[in-house]
Amino acid sequence: MWFAYQDSTGVWNPVQPGGSGSYAFQLTHATGGVAWVTNQPGQGPWTEVTYGSAAELAGEGTGWCAGHPDRSKTLAVSTTGVAPGEWVNLAVGSASTTLGASDVPGFISGVPTGPLDLTAMKFGGAVVLGIVRRGIDLPNNTAIPVLDFANEAHPVPVATVTVSNAGSDLTTVNEFYLTARGGDLLYGNGFASRPAGETIYGIPPGAGLAGDLYLVRVSALRGGSAIRDAVRVVAAFGDQAIALGPDPTPPTLSTTTTTPYLRLHAAGPVQAGYGNTIVIGWQQALNPVGGSQATLTVTRAYLGTATGYDLTIPDFSGAAGWQNSWGLQAGAATFWFLNMSGVNGGIRDGYVELTAAIGGDLP
Repeated sequence: MWFAYQDSTGVWNPVQPGGSGSYAFQLTHATGGVAWVTNQPGQGPWTEVTYGSAAELAGEGTGWCAGHPDRSKTLAVSTTGVAPGEWVNLAVGSASTTLGASDVPGFISGVPTGPLDLTAMKFGGAVVLGIVRRGIDLPNNTAIPVLDFANEAHPVPVATVTVSNAGSDLTTVNEFYLTARGGDLLYGNGFASRPAGETIYGIPPGAGLAGDLYLVRVSALRGGSAIRDAVRVVAAFGDQAIALGPDPTPPTLSTTTTTPYLRLHAAGPVQAGYGNTIVIGWQQALNPVGGSQATLTVTRAYLGTATGYDLTIPDFSGAAGWQNSWGLQAGAATFWFLNMSGVNGGIRDGYVELTAAIGGDLP
């Protein structure tokens, strides 16, 4: 609907889309910002603002314009050797589903096109069994050859995840297997108290390839309003000790102005472990005004050595094409949220990511 950029801390400059629907601009400073408005189906307008380095914004633009992979395929699933009370976690590329004995024949939807790797893990029996198939590429609306847990599957190794800094929070552990052809859920559970740790499962011995990775995500929930995640990626399956980051510090929130649209302000510290990206957002109820949303994202490269963030919804009212009705509106019930993350590079053996989120209703 609308796009603009800011060079350093200068004015916001609207950009018209090119023939391919992309937006081109050039920054002359090391940092800047981009802003755009979309209209969400069944919701209201959503204004998103990202502040980062010129290199980060260029990289993000490449990702945004690349589009999304075609995930239109649906494949039929059938199994043998799955008894009542047992279930199968199936992943085909980045698509996944869980099937019980009574759910087959069943289906897996959202399967990407092209050659994919398949993992299937059967739980609920005396031992956990796994199947790995490589490079499957089946036409849409056809059937995956029967997953035979009586003859094709093999027992899988087990290990333990121990979690520190969870406090009294409820935790959940989810494990993913990543390959060059995608990857998705191997194992997951619900939120519970786990002082003794949690069992995780590998793929059958000999089924892995160089470059395959295990991703383990631990989430800790407190009171429904604050959640912390810790992710660790390893190449070699085994026991994992994962430390959650600190509790998120709620931001200091205030109102800058209510006209010509509601502009809100948020400030807070850059917390240890969460310094790479900070996102503050506000979402308004659909009634009586119209469900506007606004999010502000800032990166460490933009903040530099600053020990805190200080963000205000920009004033776009003077920018060509902007409509004040897109902004947040005074008088509407408004929910705020803060997301923070810290990573140590790209996904690889040894990758670690810490995230935290907190939110609430504005008074």
